[in-house]
Amino acid sequence: MRAHWFHGMMYEDNRSFCGELFVSRDKFNDPSESYGHILNVNVNHFIIAPGHVMIDTSFPLSRSPSPVTLSEYYLKKGCTLLLVQLFVHSKYQFKSEYVQLVEKLKGLPVDYMIVPRVSSHALHPDMIRYFARKKTPFIIVNAEDREELDEVAWGWIAQAQSYRRIPLTYSVKNRRNSEMNNERFWTNLISNYGIIGLSQPIGEERLTFQNLKDSGIYPYKGTLRAGAYADYNLYEKISNDLIDEEGFFLYDEAVPVATVMRGYLTQIRQIAEPYCTGIFFKSSIYKHFV
Repeated sequence: MRAHWFHGMMYEDNRSFCGELFVSRDKFNDPSESYGHILNVNVNHFIIAPGHVMIDTSFPLSRSPSPVTLSEYYLKKGCTLLLVQLFVHSKYQFKSEYVQLVEKLKGLPVDYMIVPRVSSHALHPDMIRYFARKKTPFIIVNAEDREELDEVAWGWIAQAQSYRRIPLTYSVKNRRNSEMNNERFWTNLISNYGIIGLSQPIGEERLTFQNLKDSGIYPYKGTLRAGAYADYNLYEKISNDLIDEEGFFLYDEAVPVATVMRGYLTQIRQIAEPYCTGIFFKSSIYKHFV
């Protein structure tokens, strides 16, 4: 889509506001940076929100024989950056598994990154340094039970993080302990060992605004600010399903009418646009904008 601008109701970081956006090529620009003939796009009937940054927890692409087809599920939900999990169960094969997944994901219709989900018993300082060099946004430490986290040599892990400040987060499969107790345990653990971690737990699919900042994805993705890639979703205002009784936008439940990624339309009314090709992204400086 050529250079264009629009103004209207926007939604970002759990707040609504009136604003305007200028798009030139694949990024948002400040008004002063826009010049020449600019198309004014009428979005009066829509709410504008950033493209979603999502993790493939519902349907992991690495385990699918057809990741390109499966990725359309996320694209239709408004995803413009998909974090694809690399499941790591051994300290010996993770490098080759990473290379194989990079090759497997070529041709996705959505921009993507790789996020290692490492079993706690396999977590090793070499992994921290390797995935930091590869600029993955963060590492998920996966445990069947919370007690497994006690068996990790966290002092060595903290030392390995000094190479590059790649954050860690956790996932505990067994639900014997409440999420609040697990979160409290993790907070104490990373505080005691000086572990660099994400500020908030990973939810089901979409990353929080704060975790985007922690992981170095912000300010390039997941925001409407100038300098970010021109990723945004349009939601119809007239839909009664989008507004609650108090007038708040039901962002978590909304389905976008249209999705734009790097200035190009990727889906409209749940029909994916053909010939869209995503880019393999890597993280910037961790926690630089916190």
